[in-house]
Amino acid sequence: MKKTIYYSTFTLITILLYSNTVFAQKAYKKPIFKSCASMPVEQLDACFEEKLQEHISENLIYPNEAKRNDIEGTIEVKFKVDEYGFIEKIKTKKGTNNLLRAEAERIISLLPSFTFSEENKKPKSYKFSTSIVFKIDEYTDENKEDIVFIPFAESKKNDSTKSKDNEEVFTYSIIEEKTVYPGCEGLDNNERTTCFQQKLAEHLQASYIYPEIAIKYNIQGKVFVQFIVDRDGSITDIKIFQGVHALLDQAAMDMIKSLPKMTQPAIQRGKPVKMAFTIPIVFQLT
Repeated sequence: MKKTIYYSTFTLITILLYSNTVFAQKAYKKPIFKSCASMPVEQLDACFEEKLQEHISENLIYPNEAKRNDIEGTIEVKFKVDEYGFIEKIKTKKGTNNLLRAEAERIISLLPSFTFSEENKKPKSYKFSTSIVFKIDEYTDENKEDIVFIPFAESKKNDSTKSKDNEEVFTYSIIEEKTVYPGCEGLDNNERTTCFQQKLAEHLQASYIYPEIAIKYNIQGKVFVQFIVDRDGSITDIKIFQGVHALLDQAAMDMIKSLPKMTQPAIQRGKPVKMAFTIPIVFQLT
């Protein structure tokens, strides 16, 4: 009887040890997209790759200069997800075009934070690599309206056009009473124009931030941004008229987005109107 009990206990311990070993083997060690967290373990790798490709497709903005010069290619990107789920140490292969390399790094830098399996009690950093293909024929600007912009046409009749809400929009050059930038109150129309330009230049200089990735890859150029001063003096409809690269385009838009509300809107025929304004912002490395 004692021998039988001893044998049963030994068998139970063996089963428990084996179960723990199998359980440990099934603990998924890699970082997981949060939207994949509920998937079975055997599907996590495929889900990761699917979500990564979706992210690349949704965020890729073909550099304008690269399109103009018919530059295509495949950029190999390596990156690491640290033990907290954050992206770090993004690297692209040297020798490929810098415009495409910078865009590839920008895309990967936008990845969301990751999670880990609950069974993975001590997450560790994990290295990944992927390829991002830049092919002009396959690229579309659909759903990227914040980068692509058709400029306001200047009508020969009244130098105005219709905005997306069907309101008339006037170009800055023909406005009878120019908009008033904060600090430019009490000036005549000519002085108001000079003050507006001066204050705008001061704002751009104060808010100027050169994107680190653009510096790394020596991305330079002139970005033309167009915006509207609405009838209440607020800044709206900020668009890229002519861009260089998504990094510089976004930096330029951010500068305009931080403009203050104008003290007074533009006045045409005695009524407040919407006014369109276009400005070049130069990004140059010395």
